[in-house]
Amino acid sequence: MIGLLTLSISILKAIPEFKEDAIIGKQLLTIIFEDCLFKVPDRMDFGLNNVPPKCKSHSSRLAAFHLLLHLSNGCLENITTLTELLSSQLEKGKQFSLLSFTFCVFIFFL
Repeated sequence: MIGLLTLSISILKAIPEFKEDAIIGKQLLTIIFEDCLFKVPDRMDFGLNNVPPKCKSHSSRLAAFHLLLHLSNGCLENITTLTELLSSQLEKGKQFSLLSFTFCVFIFFL
């Protein structure tokens, strides 16, 4: 995985127009963010060998974040997309935290 991410960075350095392409840049950014970094396993993933997210080790996650950096560097559309994805991810975290807190309070008062 690290090799593929590093190769993608090298291609973006050689052909920077790719990151501005709606199909290549935006979709690659979304796939890296959602599938490689922040996908949470669900019931359908139970028992599989390759449970999400795809980037689990520190070095593979670092390579994925570097790719996101290269995709968003100098491309306003990709920066906007990445900001929307980050905001969405933070909202999911807030909802989970509130749910956990509510559950803990409920158990405490039982």
